[in-house]
Amino acid sequence: METSRHHAEEANLFEYGTKRRKIRKGTTSCWTCKKRKVKCIFTGSDAVCEACRRRDTPCVLQDEPEESIYDRRNTDGQLPTPSPAAPTPEQTVFVADNESISHSLRQAFPLQHDIDIVCGSDRIPTLFCYHYLMGSRDGSEYDARAFADELATIPDPTTTPPILMAKQMLLLALMFQYLHCSQTERLSEHPMVITNRLVESVVQLVTSNDRLVGCIEGVECIASEALFQSNCGNLRRAWIGFRRAMVFAQLMKLDLPDPPPVKYIDAKRRVDPKYLWLRIVHSDSYLSLMLGLAHGGQASTLQPTIPTEPPTCKIARAHTRVACRIIDRNRHKPQDDYIDITRALDQELLCIARSLPYKYWLLPNVTTLHPNTEEAFQELVRLRDQLCHYNLLHLLHLPFLLRCGKDSEFNMYSKITCINASRDVLSRFMAFQNFRPIVTQACHSANFFALMASITILIAHIDSYRWDQDSFLMHQRLSDRAMVEQLVEGLEQLAESANNLLTSRSAAQLRCLLEIENEAARGKKGHTGATTLTRLQQQCGNHCSLAIPYFGIIKIGSDGITKQQQQQQPPPCQNAAYSPSAAQVFPPTTTSIEDTFSGLVQSPGSTDMSGFSPSALEAESLQTPLLGLDSTGDSGEIRQSEYPDLTAGADDWAFQGVDAAFFDSLISGSNWNQTAQAELGVS
Repeated sequence: METSRHHAEEANLFEYGTKRRKIRKGTTSCWTCKKRKVKCIFTGSDAVCEACRRRDTPCVLQDEPEESIYDRRNTDGQLPTPSPAAPTPEQTVFVADNESISHSLRQAFPLQHDIDIVCGSDRIPTLFCYHYLMGSRDGSEYDARAFADELATIPDPTTTPPILMAKQMLLLALMFQYLHCSQTERLSEHPMVITNRLVESVVQLVTSNDRLVGCIEGVECIASEALFQSNCGNLRRAWIGFRRAMVFAQLMKLDLPDPPPVKYIDAKRRVDPKYLWLRIVHSDSYLSLMLGLAHGGQASTLQPTIPTEPPTCKIARAHTRVACRIIDRNRHKPQDDYIDITRALDQELLCIARSLPYKYWLLPNVTTLHPNTEEAFQELVRLRDQLCHYNLLHLLHLPFLLRCGKDSEFNMYSKITCINASRDVLSRFMAFQNFRPIVTQACHSANFFALMASITILIAHIDSYRWDQDSFLMHQRLSDRAMVEQLVEGLEQLAESANNLLTSRSAAQLRCLLEIENEAARGKKGHTGATTLTRLQQQCGNHCSLAIPYFGIIKIGSDGITKQQQQQQPPPCQNAAYSPSAAQVFPPTTTSIEDTFSGLVQSPGSTDMSGFSPSALEAESLQTPLLGLDSTGDSGEIRQSEYPDLTAGADDWAFQGVDAAFFDSLISGSNWNQTAQAELGVS
């Protein structure tokens, strides 16, 4: 210790030559550590203590005047260094281009007045998103207020690299996403205009330029852009963004157990590379599961659980592995080991839950939380983990939802688990909504969780009315309907306030399903299941049709579910209309009960386990085009149009293909192997 102090004193005398102060015997800390009241530790012969090195601040001993701190800040860039080689013409052009890019980015910044408004509002959601992606930090040092104050300062484009300006712009865009609707009138322009300008400028000038993202901050920017797209409901663009972040992280070898040192540009707020890699792989896995796409195959690169890491990291690692295995199971379709895989994953999720304290799974009491507090941040993290956990459990058992009563005991276990997990998803989502009042655009990915859970609950009730015996869902029907109706009211309120297409179409779908479930329940009263089916066959109950791009048409009625394939080249006016903002909601149509899919109930003589009769669908496709609902819910014809682009945003493709993945998993539950078919008496 004395040797390091001696070297430090010599270095300070050599560099600054300032007059020494008399200090009390035993004083060993620098000015910065004294002010922060932390222990000042020197390593080896270093002239800079560990605390100042971490913060990248001047390390001035107390035997020098305190003003030397500011002098050293001004002369840090003038310390003797080896003379660099003369810059090449290419390097000169690159530096000039960077400054030009920084100036262009500066023009996209909102007015300081608007920045002050958003940074003065609730700051915890943005800090929540930043910590979610970049690493868990100590709340006392990285508090929301200090974080927002940093963002409120517009950087100087002449001295700030483009990648750091892009990082700040993306974080500001995330803050504007969480701005209360009541605050928008105080802004000089609508927050969506501001966020779109910020993000589009970053994409065009920085993240699409491979030259600029070859550092850890570049990966951070790509991941932040993907998070922004996910919050907007643009899940397909978010999936592409996280996959691109994964590729650049692999170039830096962040997927290795012991990655090499990475290049940093921002010395003040450094991201943890291992944690960033974990969040990228985790986000890729859950988006792939939601969209029915292949995962990036990187779950095996995640490190084993570290004993000292927080619970959220432990859960993220486990959830990533489970999500990837569910994707693999779904993409290979039902096989002989389908139930064995499902049972193993179910046990793995159970082990995850048991590895944490019981109280971790309590529903957070959001009414007692206050924004911008460490307690609120920790509760939001816990709520997010619960939401992801129960959503995984829901999607794991979804293929078993419509299995009929002749199936094994495990099928009934899966059915009950799927429904209960859906209830848990809804309760957590509504708790999150209660804590986060109406905002302009935020966390629409969680809206997909709630939508799928609600559809699952309603379909389960509709399906239960087919059976002769009383359903185990009878006593939960009223509370389930009340929960879904409460969700619909919240979605309608949000759609009206924020003018959001996803929420308005989600509310329309759920309203339609609520009416169908109510109609099916009335038909059940006083009749056996067989009598109910006969009455529905005669009266042709109401149906809700969903036209899903790249999938087909799903019809949900009180007599079951039908999937109708899209013809390869439909003639004009002879095919059910598709809309770019699909899935569309259609009003009642008239079909016979033999044309509908209801669990594993097949039409006479049918052996098609996918649940629909090709001959019946071929005849039905020649009928009059279906009528749809526009964004306001009014009935009207939907014009013939092509499929939306595969990377279309939520404005052009509201459900992003989540509905296709959902119904594909639901319907695939009937497509079992020959053993299961023989067990059900199907030839």
